Amino acid sequence: MLPIGRSGTSYNEVSVTFGARINAALIKTDIAIVGSGPAGMAAALALVRLGYQVAIVASKTPPSTGMATVRSLEHWREASEFDSRVYALTPASQKFLTEIGIWSILLSQRCSALYDIEVFQANQPKSVRFESAIAQQDRLATIVEHGHLYAAAQLAVSYSPVLNIDGIVESLETTDQFGRLRLADGRLIEASLVIAADGGKSAIRSLASLSVTEKSYNQTAVVANLLCDLPHRNLARQWFTPEGVIALLPLAQPELVNLVWSAPNEQAKAQIDLDPNQFCKALENISGGCLGRMAQVGKRQSAPLSLMQADRLIGSRILLLGDAAHVIHPMAGHGLNLGFGDAECLRDILGPSASGGRRADDPGVRPLLRRYERARREPIAVMGQVTDGLFKVFFEAPKPLQWARDFGWRIVGQSEWIKKRMVDHASKS
Repeated sequence: MLPIGRSGTSYNEVSVTFGARINAALIKTDIAIVGSGPAGMAAALALVRLGYQVAIVASKTPPSTGMATVRSLEHWREASEFDSRVYALTPASQKFLTEIGIWSILLSQRCSALYDIEVFQANQPKSVRFESAIAQQDRLATIVEHGHLYAAAQLAVSYSPVLNIDGIVESLETTDQFGRLRLADGRLIEASLVIAADGGKSAIRSLASLSVTEKSYNQTAVVANLLCDLPHRNLARQWFTPEGVIALLPLAQPELVNLVWSAPNEQAKAQIDLDPNQFCKALENISGGCLGRMAQVGKRQSAPLSLMQADRLIGSRILLLGDAAHVIHPMAGHGLNLGFGDAECLRDILGPSASGGRRADDPGVRPLLRRYERARREPIAVMGQVTDGLFKVFFEAPKPLQWARDFGWRIVGQSEWIKKRMVDHASKS
């Protein structure tokens, strides 16, 4: 679709360059992605490589979330502090990010390999260890800080033909030929396909009247970074306890770990209210002192936990991607990996290999959108069911089922075949 302004002025005539911010009263593009999170930017980079004109629509003043301020990649090169919000990116996500030009921008000194995971369950004498060597993988995942990943994606976008449009979407209208977004300042954006990548509380999803199924876990995730006496050795540890699910993830410094503590709301509030020394002492007791003494680095932060899945992933000229389509419990660490899987799937469906040797002429036609929905429905449902099932088994199971749970846990611990299948499935998500 040729981008034309209201008076017929093309983008070339108004001196648009790579990453330019567009101020024309009417903007026409092939694909408009609403939301500038990592999944949305990854989708933009993947689709612009197919030859589509792609625009990212987002406010240049991000909402206050309590998380670290987004900074440039140069900041992360020099910074000594670590972001307390991190992602465990699977080999499948790494491969996709390499293909679209983000992975090579990440700074190696800010990324940490996760080779093995040791999982402990209350009332069980032995832990279960999942090793990358079992599945013949180089690693199970790579731990990357939110701000660092965001900065790398933002830099990749700035050197691409992706158009950046500052604005807040106020209304959405769809026809058989396009979706039309009206911004708060009156500008209009017309696109053959509108992608909602604007988070779990997606405004675009609401404007498109796409319903969701949602469940609150009545839990809160408390996150923090901890400096330990002993090195983590690139091993992640996770405890399923009456106090909640506690995960310690290795960061790029040998004695620094990231904590994600998912606990019932009242318990989480009590943890947040503890002073740093008391908080660390509680963690030392739960972890059995496996990393020695701990000291909190930076602030603790928290967020409520829920399960959310959109009942439909598509509408007329509309597609949901990332957290706008699904939100899962963080115990499996796969939320963003699912979002990158969405972006990769859409690229493959619109790309030449799936369209008879050339990319789809119209990316928003319903048959293509239905292919996307069918392809993503199962992976999203499976991951949601796995995390929700684990939550029910460990936090809601009645006494008779707890015996079965503990028996199953012992079987998993004794079977290399089961562990290999679990690692294989996780690494490909």
